Amino acid sequence: ITSAIGGSTTLTMYEDGRFTPDETFQWYKNNFIILGATSRQYMLTNLKASDSGVYTCKAYHTTNPDMSPLVLEREPLTLNVINCTPIVGTIIVVR
Repeated sequence: ITSAIGGSTTLTMYEDGRFTPDETFQWYKNNFIILGATSRQYMLTNLKASDSGVYTCKAYHTTNPDMSPLVLEREPLTLNVINCTPIVGTIIVVR
């Protein structure tokens, strides 16, 4: 994921939106716990270069005896915060 300084992005544990109400979540940046980041989605606003890193999330199933102690981990997301606005488009070569 590439975002510009000052921008925002939302990281999601499950892209398909499926989860159970008894799941608990914990987000990590570069393998360190992000204090307070305990929701299925983690929103970063007013991005700074220091927000660049590798983010992961773990979902814990601790209250359901059929699933305990199941822990699911999201594939890592790499966030690059750059000092310019990315431009998306098509380059047309005119000859």
